[in-house]
Amino acid sequence: MTRREFLSELRMALEGNIPVQDIEDNIRYYDNYFAESSKSEREVCEELGDPRLIARTLIDSFTASKGPMADFYREQARNDYSRETRTDGTFQEGNLNGTGEKWYDKVFRYAMMISIAVIVIAVLIFVLKLTVTVVIPVVVIVLIIKFLLDLFRRY
Repeated sequence: MTRREFLSELRMALEGNIPVQDIEDNIRYYDNYFAESSKSEREVCEELGDPRLIARTLIDSFTASKGPMADFYREQARNDYSRETRTDGTFQEGNLNGTGEKWYDKVFRYAMMISIAVIVIAVLIFVLKLTVTVVIPVVVIVLIIKFLLDLFRRY
């Protein structure tokens, strides 16, 4: 295995599992390790071992250091990785203006907003109809009865 292959495998194993900055710091560390070693690239690779195992150790260490917030940071790292791969300057099929949002996501979002608006309007119409057909007649009857009682009390 060469230095380039080692670093590439390490990067692929880390991407989406820890923040991008931590990945870059670790890649830089191992790149410097290769550069400062007096051994050949092949010997350094043998000395370091499997880059996926190193990545697993780094990921576990990162997770342990974050404690209960580890899932939050891992999800953030996945979002950062996802955003980085979407905005690498290339057009991806289905994207709108390079924003990463697909056309069907936008249509779905608008359809949901319209559906919610229709439901809210339907509920308001139901409440208004209920008010007009039930509440107002009851209030009118109560007011008439009160008026009649007040009238009879006077006489």
